[in-house]
Amino acid sequence: MPCRICGRPVPLALRRAGVSCPWCESGRRPPRPELLSGGHPKVAAEQSGDEVVLLVRSGGGLFAWIWTGASLLLLGVFAAAVLLGAELHINGRLIREPGPEHYAVFLLVPALFALGGGATLAARRRITLSPSSVRSELLLLPRVGWSERLAVTGPVNPFLAHRGASMNNRPVEAVVVSSSGKEISFGSFMGEDLKAYLVAVIADYYGTDDPAGAPFITGQDGSGR
Repeated sequence: MPCRICGRPVPLALRRAGVSCPWCESGRRPPRPELLSGGHPKVAAEQSGDEVVLLVRSGGGLFAWIWTGASLLLLGVFAAAVLLGAELHINGRLIREPGPEHYAVFLLVPALFALGGGATLAARRRITLSPSSVRSELLLLPRVGWSERLAVTGPVNPFLAHRGASMNNRPVEAVVVSSSGKEISFGSFMGEDLKAYLVAVIADYYGTDDPAGAPFITGQDGSGR
């Protein structure tokens, strides 16, 4: 049902929660064009009606490049050894008459490591903001990945908080979006400037004037929940 003032569609779940119109109650008309057009070099923003889609080149940073490079180098060494006719050992056992299946097993491990690193570098995260939900999708390939969805049933609060991830034995913060006591989190290994930008865009879209930070509290399971 659309709002009688601004004409934007208001989900039934929000009306049942006592929210007449999230746009009018916030006093804003998200998103601000300058925030999306100015943007971030790793974010492509698209707006279609009331929906905003952020396509983030999440990649994996320097670690992913080092991982992928080392894996490819190892794969090359293994392949050269096969081509040069080096003795083939699998699980400490000499294979005297190796066949194609033995070479496949020999090259499998470095190939999998290289594939994992390449997928990390190619990964994209698509964040869809709409009046009824926030959806975060990690795409390893155009149609391959996994997603989380947060139903908007009340005020939306985006912030940065620790949610279990660490890098070099140091905890890192994720982008957390909460609504009515439920939350989704993502982007722990993104750059700090990128995470701050996403928080700002989500806050602007849902009319959160001052996105609240969460205190650094780690539960017994290390998840921060």
